[in-house]
Amino acid sequence: MTPRLRELTLSGATLVTDAGVGAVARACTGLRQIALRQCRSISDAALATLAAHCASLTALDVARCGVVTDRGVSKLAAGCSQLASLQLEGHADVTDASLHALAAGCPKLSLLNLWVCSNVTDAGVAALAQACPNLTSLDVRLCSKVGAVAVSALAAHCPSLTALYTERAGPVDDEAVVRLAAGCPRLALLDLGMQEPTPAFSCRWRTSPGQARVFRGYECG
Repeated sequence: MTPRLRELTLSGATLVTDAGVGAVARACTGLRQIALRQCRSISDAALATLAAHCASLTALDVARCGVVTDRGVSKLAAGCSQLASLQLEGHADVTDASLHALAAGCPKLSLLNLWVCSNVTDAGVAALAQACPNLTSLDVRLCSKVGAVAVSALAAHCPSLTALYTERAGPVDDEAVVRLAAGCPRLALLDLGMQEPTPAFSCRWRTSPGQARVFRGYECG
């Protein structure tokens, strides 16, 4: 494989293994982006090899792969400080330990997908928000331990946020969303599906023109 390779997509390639990704990482140390979504044989070992050999990695998609845990994410965060986009959808073994590792090692992170990472909590998201002010997109759908505290932290620390997905996450109250409206003027997509709106929220949001061009979960009137 050419050492000049910068981007590689293997999503859905079910026969790709940790050993194969390791071979790519060792041969293509300038790799910037790799997509391994739904590669069922990929695990923490692949993340560790990428961390060891691909320090310039900026984007990784391991959504719904094999077993990815805090161990793999921590190694990735320690070795890939340029990481800007990380897709971890579907990994219930990812916890706040991963978010703390990303906060410590990846200050340029702008997109993080934690959909169905059911063991992350408000505390982890808050730590990430404080350390990664350039965050533009966060997906915490079906993360039942992430709610109003996390949304308030994003409002306080991530002014560039453009998309937030919280469908079926923990409870998000009016006060947190009002803070989000004030703190994230670039917000263009807000998914609050399955949350319970109140009139106070609806009125306050309509006073923020130009925000939330796509607004899921509420009747905006």
